[in-house]
Amino acid sequence: MKKFMLCLYVILSSLIFPAVSNADYAIHLTHGGRFSTSQYWEKNNEIMFFNSGGVVGVEKNFVRKIEKLPADPYRDATIRTPERPLPQAKPAPAAAATEEKQAATPEVDEKVDIPAYKDRKAVMMVELNEITERLREATLKKDEVAKEKIKEEMRKSSTQIYDLTDEVTKKNKGKLPEGWW
Repeated sequence: MKKFMLCLYVILSSLIFPAVSNADYAIHLTHGGRFSTSQYWEKNNEIMFFNSGGVVGVEKNFVRKIEKLPADPYRDATIRTPERPLPQAKPAPAAAATEEKQAATPEVDEKVDIPAYKDRKAVMMVELNEITERLREATLKKDEVAKEKIKEEMRKSSTQIYDLTDEVTKKNKGKLPEGWW
């Protein structure tokens, strides 16, 4: 019964607390569960690992396999600037001037710089991941005021990412480029 309760606790804790995004290993359990962790070790007859700010131990016979995950280029990253410059936003002209230009010139297929858009999205995703980590810290500290401010930041950041996605879709003839998400 104790083993069952331990397994149940491990499973529930993995569902309640999201896995750390900078994991190096995936620990697959025999019943289908999975943990992501940056480090693991063997102690007696258990596999020990970090999870949700603590250490978890699972008996070896409950572990199906331990998988080394591919390196994440944004792990422990500060905001990185792309190798090539990002396209600069052009100031919006007056509405009347825009309408005149659209009426006077036929539509021209403009070349979409997909790699530049992907770089912008990557930078935005790193920012969002940093905001998410700050939210986790505020949650652990039970700082409700900070959590609300951080959630608002997350909403703004997510909106920017979706706006960029919409812009790329529109410029790319209604399709997202392959590998966007």
